[in-house]
Amino acid sequence: MRFPPLPRLPSISLHTFLLSTICIQLIYLVAVLANPATVYENLTRRWLVQRVANAAEVDIESFQNMVVLGKTKEFDDIDQLKKQNSYNQAVYKDAKSGDLALAFSSKMVIYRPKTESIIYQGETPTQKMEQDQKLAVSKYAEVIKAQGIIPKESVEVPQVSVISNVDQYKNNTLYAGASNGDLVMVFSDSGIVVIYNTKENRVIKAARNQLVPLETNSH
Repeated sequence: MRFPPLPRLPSISLHTFLLSTICIQLIYLVAVLANPATVYENLTRRWLVQRVANAAEVDIESFQNMVVLGKTKEFDDIDQLKKQNSYNQAVYKDAKSGDLALAFSSKMVIYRPKTESIIYQGETPTQKMEQDQKLAVSKYAEVIKAQGIIPKESVEVPQVSVISNVDQYKNNTLYAGASNGDLVMVFSDSGIVVIYNTKENRVIKAARNQLVPLETNSH
């Protein structure tokens, strides 16, 4: 059986190909030049980021994002932002409307264009909070070790969640005596679940992953 011949594709000369390429490049240049405001804005932004990166001694390639404080939706009220929590207060305490907040992979920088000065550089509020949480969990783990619930030589970092609605666990004996705000600490390697009261700094209850209650020395 013979198949019909395939249709021939139109041939394109080298001259036509080069001419098409040049036309595409010209169209691109015209589109860019037709909006000089965008070009200027991008150049200004790049210059600012480079200036801040040099002053903060970070690699400009690690730049992630930049917002204008007081003029961006999430940062429109600086005073309210500072009052949200102690971490925001520590980071934004000297910030003013119009300052720039730049995020780099290694640190956050708050820059004041009017005085060309850095107001703050260091951890973000979230990073500060996470660091404090790690230290707190480490402290709670030492209390749990002291009661013999997990081995003293364990360096396991537990998975932690906060009880926000204890009533939904009313039929679960593991949560008897727990309150909203208490922590559920899961030590997967040790196979242990601990309900921990951070206000009183004590273990409420502990159980194996199969929710078999353990005897503890909690007071």
